This record gives sequence, C-alpha cells and structure tokens, in this order.
Amino acid sequence: MRFSIDVAFLDADYRVLRVAKGLRPWRMMLPVRGSRRVLECAVGSLHLAPGEQVLIVECPLLDASSPENIPPTE
Repeated sequence: MRFSIDVAFLDADYRVLRVAKGLRPWRMMLPVRGSRRVLECAVGSLHLAPGEQVLIVECPLLDASSPENIPPTE
C-alpha cells in the first residue's frame, strides 16, 4: 500500500478485537489472536472500538458487476 490506513481486526462474529489507526505504508502488524477478518479503511474513517460488532450489508445499487445497477452519471 502507498498510503496510511485504519485497520480493524474482526472475529468470526464480526466483533472488533483490535483497531490500528494510521498504519503507515509498507508496515505490517503481528496477527491478532482470534481474528478471522480484517477491515481496511481510509485514515480517519474508521470509528470502531474493541467489543463493537460490525454489520456488513450488501448494497445491490453499488454492484458494478451488473451494468443495470450502475447509477447514471451526468
């Protein structure tokens, strides 16, 4: 990656185990015990704390694999 990111480590139930804010480019972290998923976001856009649960919802309007779901541009 060429820019800093915020990272949340999630368990199998999407519960936040650890949050790393401002992870610099080309840096890695040690694995987080119990994590099964990682959520990566732009710096400053991740507002989660350990213990919170994340709900991920599919948004068909943003599915670019289907041309009919792409909103028109003006």
